[in-house]
Amino acid sequence: MTLAEVGKLLAFITAVYPNIDIRDGTVEAWHEMLRDLDYKVAAAAVKKVVAESEIPALPAVGKIRKAALDLQHGYSITAPEAWGMVLRAVRNHGYYGEAEAIKELPPDVAQVVRWIGWREICHSDAPDVMRAQFMRMYETQEKRTREIAGLPPGVKYLVKGLEDSLALPAMPNSCEHKKKEVIPCAEKC
Repeated sequence: MTLAEVGKLLAFITAVYPNIDIRDGTVEAWHEMLRDLDYKVAAAAVKKVVAESEIPALPAVGKIRKAALDLQHGYSITAPEAWGMVLRAVRNHGYYGEAEAIKELPPDVAQVVRWIGWREICHSDAPDVMRAQFMRMYETQEKRTREIAGLPPGVKYLVKGLEDSLALPAMPNSCEHKKKEVIPCAEKC
């Protein structure tokens, strides 16, 4: 989006709320925060936020970005829907079809399945507990993904760098004992 298009958005907002005072630097600051958005999507998002606002004030840039994200990508999969997808994948692919099942799941759902473990989901003795754990983890993952997607590009880059520097090493699919022998996790450690 161009600086002129951001000016149009602010002109629309001040037409709706004539008492709003646009100060020097506002257009530039908004451009910095919204420049990666398509103008038509941003204009629709501004209209949505203004229509839903109960206070005649300059909308928060974050609300506009969230509305734009919702308009572009639709609403997210709920935790119960995600769990239903996992159960369907388990029925369709079974214990040995992990790779195929993961490929057909949406990214956030697949990530949570990887965290929990396909084997653990398939062989859980307490499906209600597994469902609750999955749903709680999925809600956290989905919230994180949407928050990051709603950030301006420069901030996304910083957050990604922080995540990469704080990432834990991948857990091996085996248990290492003091003798450095490796026993597959299918056996009791």
